[in-house]
Amino acid sequence: MNTEKKELTDNELIAQFMGAKYWPKSSKLLVKYSDAWDFGTIAFGSDQLKYNTSWDWLMSVVEKINTLPKTGVCIYPKHCMVNVDQVTQAGSIDHGDTCTLIKIVYVSVVNFIKWHNSQPKI
Repeated sequence: MNTEKKELTDNELIAQFMGAKYWPKSSKLLVKYSDAWDFGTIAFGSDQLKYNTSWDWLMSVVEKINTLPKTGVCIYPKHCMVNVDQVTQAGSIDHGDTCTLIKIVYVSVVNFIKWHNSQPKI
């Protein structure tokens, strides 16, 4: 039996932060969703997750981060910061003209989630 832990892609990391669970009978993630017309759960392969390409997907992550205590995401035209306790910049990134805004926000969110997951659980 293989007990080696699989390295998560950044999109899988975000999906798990958002509450997605692996479907035991496949390698797909069960992602909860809701919109004005419907709600439920859909199974996605990791290559189907769109946090890195869709503002609709990514902004739901920004909204969740903003609900965490003393945490806020600040998005500027060429810079994104995720502040914790008004001191710690857990996901700050500045790419100037080298990246699109969605890429800057995506990398900041991934950095924040990695930092968040490394913190001791209370």
